[in-house]
Amino acid sequence: MCLALVMMVLIILLTLSQVRRIAGEEPRPVLRVPCKVVEVVDGDTVTVEVTLRARVRLTDCWAEERTTRPGARATRYLQQCAMDKDGILEVDLGKMQRLDEAFSFGRILGRVYIDGEDIGSRVVRAGHASATKE
Repeated sequence: MCLALVMMVLIILLTLSQVRRIAGEEPRPVLRVPCKVVEVVDGDTVTVEVTLRARVRLTDCWAEERTTRPGARATRYLQQCAMDKDGILEVDLGKMQRLDEAFSFGRILGRVYIDGEDIGSRVVRAGHASATKE
């Protein structure tokens, strides 16, 4: 599965990588591809479907594990916000020296946008997660 993810990312990088400018920063390479949220794993991890399914660890979104009460609430909230919705998966490649830096525990590190909104930031604003690891 991990090899399939690496191959998918390499193929996408070769065909769909873009440069994005953030206010005050130099342009940086990012990977942005259409996706659909097909599973909410917990309050800060979703599975998206691009060509293959990939687990995405939402950047700047730290929820408790789903086995805790707050983690279960975060998971339910993320399900309501994202399940079965089309979006954009974005992986920031700007500071990476190696492709494996885009992964954490077999999950792609990235943001998922639904209707133009970062769903990780939405979970944080709703109070179900924090923007930093505590």
